[in-house]
Amino acid sequence: MIPVVGIPYLSNPDLLLRLMDSIPTDMVKRVHIIDNSPGLDAMSTYRKGLEVLVTRMHTNMGVAASWNTIIKLNPKARWWCILNADVVVPRGTFEGLEKAMKVQQLAYVNTGMAAFGIRADCVQRVGWFDENYVPAYYEDSDMDYRCRLMGVEVADLRLPLDHFGSATIKGSKHYQRENGRTFGAGRAYHHEKWGGDPGHEAYKTPFDQGGSPRDWTLDMTRLANLSWTWEGP
Repeated sequence: MIPVVGIPYLSNPDLLLRLMDSIPTDMVKRVHIIDNSPGLDAMSTYRKGLEVLVTRMHTNMGVAASWNTIIKLNPKARWWCILNADVVVPRGTFEGLEKAMKVQQLAYVNTGMAAFGIRADCVQRVGWFDENYVPAYYEDSDMDYRCRLMGVEVADLRLPLDHFGSATIKGSKHYQRENGRTFGAGRAYHHEKWGGDPGHEAYKTPFDQGGSPRDWTLDMTRLANLSWTWEGP
C-alpha cells in the first residue's frame, strides 16, 4: 500500500484528471493535492473511490514548498509518492515503486523528480527541500547532491512513465514569461550555493561556509521577487 500520493498543481486540469484516473484505488491510501492555482474546480466532483484531499494555498508556493507541505501534512506516513500533475503512472510502475521503497530512501521512477518516492528517514537525515529554489527547477538537483554528500543512495528505477513535460509552461504564454524571468535565478542560486552547476558542484557545505549540507534559510526577499503571479483572464 502506498500511504500518500502527493501532487502539486498549478494549471491544466485535464492532465491532472488523466493522472488521477491512472492511480489504482487498491494500492493508494490517500491522494493529497497542493493547489497552487486560483482555484481547482476539476476535483470538486471527482469520484473514484480514492481519499482525495485538496489543500488550497491561495498563492503559488512553488515546487519545493509544495513537496515539503505534502510531507508535513501527512507526517505519519513512512514514505511519500510525489508526482507532477502532468504524468500518467502505469499500474506496474506503482507496484515497482512500492517494492523499491521498502529498501530505498529516495527513488526516482524514471530519471528525475517528475515522479519519485521519498522516505521519512531520508528527510530526517538530509533535510527539507530548499524553498529558495522558487518557484521551480534545480530543487531536485539540490536534493540529489545533498543525498550524495550525506551518503544516501538515490535509486533510478527506470520504470515506465508517461510524462507530458513542463505542461504548465507549454500551455500558457503567461507562465512562459514568468519562467523566463525566474529560470536563470534558480541556476544562479545553485551555482552560488554549491560552487557549480548540477553535476559540477565543488562545495561540500552550502556556500562553502561549513555546517551541514542540509542547512538552508528561507530568503524572504527572494521569495517575494521570484514567486510567479497567477495567470490572468
